[in-house]
Amino acid sequence: MNEAEEVHVIGYSLPESDTALWTLLNTIKFRLEEKTIKKVTIDDPDSETRKRWKNFLGNKIHLNDRSLGE
Repeated sequence: MNEAEEVHVIGYSLPESDTALWTLLNTIKFRLEEKTIKKVTIDDPDSETRKRWKNFLGNKIHLNDRSLGE
């Protein structure tokens, strides 16, 4: 995650109980704030999931309401 230029997440609900992933994603959050990552895309058909991602990573991410295979 420290060197990725782009991150694309498909269909992960980002539950609060998954603290290990939240910790890993803090790197992405920091890199978005520092503008050292080109693009973060989240694909998930659930609006609540997309809202969680936006609340966590901010407005600089790309959100799509589609699932795998679309």
